[in-house]
Amino acid sequence: MSRVQLLFVLIVCLLASSHGLASMHGRTSAAPAFPATQKATGTSIQSFQNLWVQRSALDNFSFEYVKNFSVYQMEDVAIYLHPNLVSVFPKDKIDLLLERFVQASETSVYPELGYVPLIRSFFGPFPQKFADKAALHIVLLDTKETEWRSSKPFLLPQDQMTEEVAEKIGTKSNQGNYLYVPFLMDQTEELLSGITKALPQFSILDGTTNAYEAGNWLHLALSEAALFVGGFFLNDLSKFASSTHLFSLTQENTPSKENPLHTLFASYLLDTVSDQQRALTFLSKNASQGKIAVEALIRAESSRPLTFDLIFGNFVSYLFSNEGLSLPVSISRPDIYEGILLPPLQSYLSLSVYPYQMEAAVYPYGFLAVSLKSPIPAGAVVQIQNVSENGPGNGCAKSASVLWKPINPKKIAIYSVGCNPLSARDLVKFRLNIFDKPSIFPASPLKILAR
Repeated sequence: MSRVQLLFVLIVCLLASSHGLASMHGRTSAAPAFPATQKATGTSIQSFQNLWVQRSALDNFSFEYVKNFSVYQMEDVAIYLHPNLVSVFPKDKIDLLLERFVQASETSVYPELGYVPLIRSFFGPFPQKFADKAALHIVLLDTKETEWRSSKPFLLPQDQMTEEVAEKIGTKSNQGNYLYVPFLMDQTEELLSGITKALPQFSILDGTTNAYEAGNWLHLALSEAALFVGGFFLNDLSKFASSTHLFSLTQENTPSKENPLHTLFASYLLDTVSDQQRALTFLSKNASQGKIAVEALIRAESSRPLTFDLIFGNFVSYLFSNEGLSLPVSISRPDIYEGILLPPLQSYLSLSVYPYQMEAAVYPYGFLAVSLKSPIPAGAVVQIQNVSENGPGNGCAKSASVLWKPINPKKIAIYSVGCNPLSARDLVKFRLNIFDKPSIFPASPLKILAR
């Protein structure tokens, strides 16, 4: 072979090699909608890596440099074990987790997909600022070494910064898509569901380094949608069904740590839209806009410019029309799971003697039911008034609207819209009167006098 021919062969080999490297880097890109899966090849300890670990949920600037995390990787997902967990976390569980994340989720709406490609398909791609990193790093923390007492996985937006930028603002960055899991969960399904619930936040964050809005209600509803898509139906709605008045869709600091209205609104969205994948991707891209994003989605779906207040009223109707059913109706799979059961919604109180009169309170974007001993007669007048008073911590209640709608002849729902609650004290007080004698007011069909 001449020198010219030999040189030509070498160039071809180099080009082929560079193409292979490009393909390897391409593995960190967003998965296509429904990619073909590959057979799992097992896992092994790939390497050891040092990481910055935030010591406390209350201090964003308290970090410890922990050496020798054991790193297991399959495809573009890596699991990091804190050095103290290597001896107590069996390898077969690591294998199972990785296979479920990248190969086959088994119980999801598309069981042939792992949870990571599934979530990226429905909610959008993960950030890709650091191309030499895996698409997702799951870090199992030893809670004995930190002050974390919650088992909820969390991510830190400063990980989307370079080390140099993070240092300038007094914090630390591991540079990549890191999800931190305080190891209090010793069951595989709990680990899978907890991590799956957190994954949409990477699509929502989309590589930005702004303060993460953990309290954004739409973020939390999208996390609940991820559980549905992943086939996890964990919430017991019996307490909610017996006390709906304790919850608000758009307010976070209600009495319960988990807000069932987020779960149910996720179900409502999945059962309402025509294309679940497109809808969830759109909401993820616009999650910070909250109510405005939902309005835009419904407008695109129905070509009707509905306000969020009207959408919330439809959501209330959806709940009462699906009492006793498994939700979401659109993705229930009887062969594997039956969804999450919505028990009959109990009435806040019952009114027995006309004229019906009551005073109570409801959260903004919350609701309650009232039972009636007998149906509202034709020609009756329903009067509902907001009687909230201005005061500290009650910023929006006075400006809220209190509305009602019939559920059946002997039950009505009362709900509040029109203001953005800031605290748990933002309760909207209202007075309800139902007059059955048309002589009290000018004769007319059933009407609302709202103030």
